[in-house]
Amino acid sequence: AARDLLDEMRIDAARPPVRPQGGNVIILRGLPGSGKTTWARDFIQYRHWYRRISRDALREMFGFGYYEPKSEKTLVELRNSLLVDVLRDHPHVIIDDTNLTERHVRDIKSHAVGWWNGAPSISVEILEFHTPIKECIRRDALREKPVGAERIREMNARWQNECDCELDEERAQMTQRIEELRQPPEWARSEE
Repeated sequence: AARDLLDEMRIDAARPPVRPQGGNVIILRGLPGSGKTTWARDFIQYRHWYRRISRDALREMFGFGYYEPKSEKTLVELRNSLLVDVLRDHPHVIIDDTNLTERHVRDIKSHAVGWWNGAPSISVEILEFHTPIKECIRRDALREKPVGAERIREMNARWQNECDCELDEERAQMTQRIEELRQPPEWARSEE
């Protein structure tokens, strides 16, 4: 499904992208420092009809500071409420949390599709970012509020255990295509 989404997102180099019909929720999934937020911001820059929802941004906005398990329930409730509200006027949303557990993915899907009463006019896609853990740790260390190497290693171990997967050639290709999509479309580069 993610590969289909990437194929659909290919931009005709001769013209700007056209807002797709129906709704679309893109769930980004990956470790802290894997490039999810950067990718989402770059993607939205040239696809202005998308809205970005992030628990990190909510955490900062509501003064929760660093990750704390006791505040996560509140943040998830805020994210879900915000998702439903945003979908009313802007049926194209990117959620760039880590989303490493199936529980979070199911929760997002149920709120997105549930609001639309299961109508087929909204799709939910998952893009996984399989950035090497050493690179995630390096990027995280450069942040103002780093998650920390030990926490990233713990998250990676749980994610690998849950999905029982390894970084294989197909996932490496998906990561390369995600990186390509981060770039401005060719039509936008020619206008600069």
